Amino acid sequence: MKSKFPEILEELPYGLERVTLRVIEQCSGSEKAIPRRELLTLVRKAPGLNDATDRQLRRAIQNLREEGVRICNLLGGDGYYLAANEKEYQEFRGKYSAYALTIWQTIRSMDERRKAPIMSEADLDEVASRRQSAQQLKLI
Repeated sequence: MKSKFPEILEELPYGLERVTLRVIEQCSGSEKAIPRRELLTLVRKAPGLNDATDRQLRRAIQNLREEGVRICNLLGGDGYYLAANEKEYQEFRGKYSAYALTIWQTIRSMDERRKAPIMSEADLDEVASRRQSAQQLKLI
């Protein structure tokens, strides 16, 4: 099978990213999505990659995306695939962007909350007092 990414593969040294791209190339279109666990199993079959971790695989996918490879995923965790066409990529992009927006909104809320004290000194003293009382009850 001829690669869709010969220039990227040519630049990649042998390793996790190269093997991941080779496997995902065979998963073009959302109907051919490969679950991450299955992808990891296939990647681990390559020489020298039998100890690859899930975290390393996710990072390899991120690195490939940063190289412009349109690796999409079914956001419910059902699998990774290459966008077969622009429409499929745009559908993924919309969901992925919404997910990123949710993360940014959460960070903003957490940052704003940080400006106000989470617990006052009196609250902390009361928590410590309750813990001490609970420990004393255990001793009785």
